[in-house]
Amino acid sequence: MAATVSLSTDSIELVPGETGGCEVSVTNTGSLVDQFSISLVGVREDWVTVEPATLNLMPAASATATVTFAPPRSPELVAGRHPFGVRVGSREDPRASVVEEGAVEVAPFQEIVTELVPGRRRAARRAKFKLAVDNLGNSEVVVGVSLRDPDDELRLETSRQAITTAPGTATIVKLRATPHRRFWRGQPKMLPFEVVATPVGEEPIRTSGVVQQEQLMPKWLLPALAAAVVVVVAAAAAWFALLKPAVESVATEQTQQQVAKAENAASRASGAADKATAAATVAQRAAGIGPSPTPGGAASAAGLTPCWARSV
Repeated sequence: MAATVSLSTDSIELVPGETGGCEVSVTNTGSLVDQFSISLVGVREDWVTVEPATLNLMPAASATATVTFAPPRSPELVAGRHPFGVRVGSREDPRASVVEEGAVEVAPFQEIVTELVPGRRRAARRAKFKLAVDNLGNSEVVVGVSLRDPDDELRLETSRQAITTAPGTATIVKLRATPHRRFWRGQPKMLPFEVVATPVGEEPIRTSGVVQQEQLMPKWLLPALAAAVVVVVAAAAAWFALLKPAVESVATEQTQQQVAKAENAASRASGAADKATAAATVAQRAAGIGPSPTPGGAASAAGLTPCWARSV
């Protein structure tokens, strides 16, 4: 291609959010009028502009275009050296082009945001929290994590005392708060504490949290006990008013029936015993081993009339 290309500088230092750039000089070294297009390679087009994008040059003529870089303040564009190339193409010789190389040095910036999840938690014994540390900067940052209880009411613990966060990432740190003193019954107590996240070289970031300490006895326990007492009292009242008289009546009736049966059996047994005794007495006398009969005794017992009592 019949052209020469040069950059006013091949190294540009920029802070994200600011703009800067360089100039591209193009000279037509050919013998024909030519149009030269200018574009950039190696960098994202959304933060680079070229003005003008084309140059119309007579033979031996020169012109310049301005390349402007505007790196965004975003974690997507990491800090460091970003090479680029300015490519100049010819309309008369489209198969040929010239590329001049340079680099943009993007300065680092820090932006750390923290969030405590949840901000307040209810607990009777121990409360657990999570600290989300978001790195919205464009460079890796070391962040120290510490806990502070101004009233010394809590024992505070953290899973990590220091973390390393990459650009555009969120890191979770687990926290635990345990009240020093507990209570069985009473109104909830509000126990505040503070989480301090300190990026290296930056001011501390403070986040407040609260433990709402509840009573150890569950709130549903007393109503449940009261309901149970009511049920027991109602059952006892129903027993004494309805069931017990019916049970006693049935038991009395059954007892009376059993007593009557026992009395009948005893009466029958007594009659059988009397008959057996009389029969034994008659048998003894008949054998002459029993006592002498009284007048009318044995005969009467056997159902006979004595001979001395008969008429002659």
